[in-house]
Amino acid sequence: MMRQTPVPQLFVFDLDDTLMQTTIDYARARDALLRFAFEVFCSKDSRSLDEINDAMILEFRELDRTRSQTLDNGFIRFPGTCAEYYRILAARYQMAHDPLIEQKFLALGYEVFNPSHWAERGLIDDARELLTKLKQDGHHLMLCTRGDETVQTMKIKVLGLEEFFEDPDIFIVEKKTEERFQRMMAKFRMQHALISEYPTCWSIGDWYDADIAPALGAGFKGLLIQRDEQYQNPILEKSEIKIDRSRVTIVRDVSKITTLYQGGRLK
Repeated sequence: MMRQTPVPQLFVFDLDDTLMQTTIDYARARDALLRFAFEVFCSKDSRSLDEINDAMILEFRELDRTRSQTLDNGFIRFPGTCAEYYRILAARYQMAHDPLIEQKFLALGYEVFNPSHWAERGLIDDARELLTKLKQDGHHLMLCTRGDETVQTMKIKVLGLEEFFEDPDIFIVEKKTEERFQRMMAKFRMQHALISEYPTCWSIGDWYDADIAPALGAGFKGLLIQRDEQYQNPILEKSEIKIDRSRVTIVRDVSKITTLYQGGRLK
């Protein structure tokens, strides 16, 4: 018996912390920066090491969160947060401004965007297997990612994602909107106009407000990936919207999506 060819579906993938680990780089850069800050400033502090460390973590997170309200672009925002935190600490501990130390803080911030980290880790476990399977079965894959165009393009190239996503189907945007998902769905339907009945379109990502909510408004279903709390990005606020579990499937990681797909549950 000949195997029936699956009806093409549209799968729109997020990039950061969906197909690749990203937040871990922010967490590691923050930790390295705070260790350096401790060496520079904290000989003048009478509090215990744990108290200083805990206070610095909370303070740095809040500073970055505040800056994110006006600077959503991480490539600009995060290194600037690091430099700003140096200036705050220098003023607090009444130390003269040292351009070399500030430059060190800035460099630690830019370490988040070091391509060698992306190349070393590669795609998240099972992501390549899932993309390969979907592509082989004739499904339409798109990539929609928020961030700096130069940085995101570099990530895509380093990870070899052009193998799965054709250039016209890669969208680097400032914000994911319902209109953007509507346009992606319209493009998919136009390219597969011979399909008698429109199949389900899926948006896959790790942040409900950015990756899933606008897609639901455009008629998609969602696959929401739960991230490791150890590397949760404090800038990304948790949504207060009640999730419609009839349209959104919550999974632990990409391997679970592969299991759902192979079991015929993504329809």
